Amino acid sequence: MRITHFLTIDGDDTAMVARLEGLGLDLSDAGSRIRLRFFQVAEDDVRWHEVSRLLAELEANQHFVGRRIETSFTRQELAAADFLALANCWTSGYPEPSDLTAVPGLRCLPFELVNYDFADRCIACGMGSRQKAPFRMKKEPAWGRRSILKLNWVPDEVFVRRDCWEAVFRPFGVECDPVLHHQSGAVLETVVQLRLEKTASLHREGVTPIICTRCGRHKYAPNQRGPFPAVLGAGPEMTKTQEYFGHDGTAYNEILVTAALFESIRSAGLRGAEFRPCASQGNARPASSGTPFPG
Repeated sequence: MRITHFLTIDGDDTAMVARLEGLGLDLSDAGSRIRLRFFQVAEDDVRWHEVSRLLAELEANQHFVGRRIETSFTRQELAAADFLALANCWTSGYPEPSDLTAVPGLRCLPFELVNYDFADRCIACGMGSRQKAPFRMKKEPAWGRRSILKLNWVPDEVFVRRDCWEAVFRPFGVECDPVLHHQSGAVLETVVQLRLEKTASLHREGVTPIICTRCGRHKYAPNQRGPFPAVLGAGPEMTKTQEYFGHDGTAYNEILVTAALFESIRSAGLRGAEFRPCASQGNARPASSGTPFPG
């Protein structure tokens, strides 16, 4: 397992840029027009301790620090897990209608009004939406060599090639729903949406939830550090967590697969998705108060 930090600082802070470059780090502007500088460093890098200290110094002085964490795992670590979470997925296209103008009074985009039942949805935290209609796409996905995708704005639904669903997912009892062509309403031929229920429960001991002050429901801060939390009960071979994740008005459920389905996906050579092993129940590590979900 390797934990890597992807970091962003203000390029106008030339003194800090010089100190970091003095450690041998490559700070790129990546073509940014607002003078941001980007770099990455892993926790097993001998420079990490000093980098961490310098970033804390920046934040203590109210300077901007952008942070993102990714954890990479060995084949052995992936193969040893009983359950795995979908960590990264090829994202292509938008749900239609893709208008960015929010629906007045609902704090949602037009596609959400088309696709979701909001009877139990909280406008403050975003929890409680239920899908009521097939998703619509502008056209067939440009799959290339990929077989699995997510749409932008839709973090907890998975779309796959129809032939891959039939060969890999269907034998494990995973059903699917059609995806429609937005303009004509016709069923698209190459893509289906996997039908996933919220059946999995997670180890939550010691984790402080985010409690919505409007509806009282709980969700948890996302965390990409280390393995995903231990699964206490799952059910189907591919499912969603009962727990919600997200910040502010966003809320989504994580997606899990069993070891058997993961091995089938890997053996079939399906591209477009990366997975993260779930901790075993015996190794579930409770988080201290106020921290995101363990992992």
